[in-house]
Amino acid sequence: LLVWIRGASVAGIWAACYGLVALSNPVLLGFGNYLGPKIAHIQGGDGVLAMRRYVYRSSLRFVALLLPFALLVWFYGDFLIKHLYGPGFIGHEVVIRILAVNVLLLGAIFSITRGFFVLQRADIDTYVNIIAIAALFLLGLPMVRWYGVVGAAIGLTATAALTGIVRAVIFVRVTHRYHKQPLTYSRISTQEIV
Repeated sequence: LLVWIRGASVAGIWAACYGLVALSNPVLLGFGNYLGPKIAHIQGGDGVLAMRRYVYRSSLRFVALLLPFALLVWFYGDFLIKHLYGPGFIGHEVVIRILAVNVLLLGAIFSITRGFFVLQRADIDTYVNIIAIAALFLLGLPMVRWYGVVGAAIGLTATAALTGIVRAVIFVRVTHRYHKQPLTYSRISTQEIV
């Protein structure tokens, strides 16, 4: 979309800034691989409420784990991007900082998505992802037109914040329903959640 709206040079700047922040992916994937089985183990042994408390705590831990990286790119993003991609990419620290916030948001959201999977409600996560795609087009496209690569970063981060709030609210409702009834993995309809 950046190439189509703003041209290849802007897309190249986006790729460099996003590539720098994507260095956090090994932490995201590694901790994510640990979380799924751990959340399932807690839910199976201690119940839904214990699982929900663990999801909240692990969200905070995940953010704490990612915070040093986010602060590193926040304060030294220009220096890092210069040494990774060359001096032609200096001057986009605003984009890097916005994407660093996005990394923290993804860390906060990740545990909730694993909680949905443990409850066998991955469908909810899919519906929220559809909302994310719609928001990215409705918010992201105008932001890219108006603000270029900064707008793309704002659109992506705002979408992560919006869907994070939606996920958290739905997660509370779903786990509350499952706590009230024995967890038999029977389907609670989407209308019941809303």
